[in-house]
Amino acid sequence: MANDPCPPSNKKLEEIIGAAKTSGEPTELLRQYNIEQVNAGWAVPPNKVDLPVNAPESSQPVRAKVSAYRVIYPHGNSRFELVGADEADLDRQEKQIRATYQK
Repeated sequence: MANDPCPPSNKKLEEIIGAAKTSGEPTELLRQYNIEQVNAGWAVPPNKVDLPVNAPESSQPVRAKVSAYRVIYPHGNSRFELVGADEADLDRQEKQIRATYQK
């Protein structure tokens, strides 16, 4: 039945719950069961993917120095939080945003 609020039981889950000896044990056993089910759906389980130990420096994001912050409401409840290196940078950003609302 497609709309059955109580789907049929899963035999493996019933075994896990029945084998538990303490009140916290089913939670850990069910967590492991869920991890195994998710990993079974992947061609390569996520825990087997080789990640680079050190990413090349070129892939590191360049962080600009943030020393200016401004909030503007160019139209109605449209809120923009502007972050920039200086006030001139904020002025440029605000001008661009306000220009889009003038059209």
